[in-house]
Amino acid sequence: MRLWESARQPHQRPGMALDEAMTMAEIIARNGPRAVRHALTVIRQAQELTMPQALELERQEAVELITSGECIQGITAFLSKQPPEFPDI
Repeated sequence: MRLWESARQPHQRPGMALDEAMTMAEIIARNGPRAVRHALTVIRQAQELTMPQALELERQEAVELITSGECIQGITAFLSKQPPEFPDI
């Protein structure tokens, strides 16, 4: 099951919320650390912004992330069918 599929489905296994949350956390942790931090920044701040402001924030975070080099690492790993190694640069 993909992360977004499990996030959209109502909790279907009583007593398994912690296990499901840990599974989601493991999936998120496989992503680049900068990407996760940038996503959290947008998620947390966007709630207080208008749609144009939120989109601008997302654009700014994306530009910073792309220029960090972490995206290249992820793309290279994907294309070479290797697990990514994300240094926290």
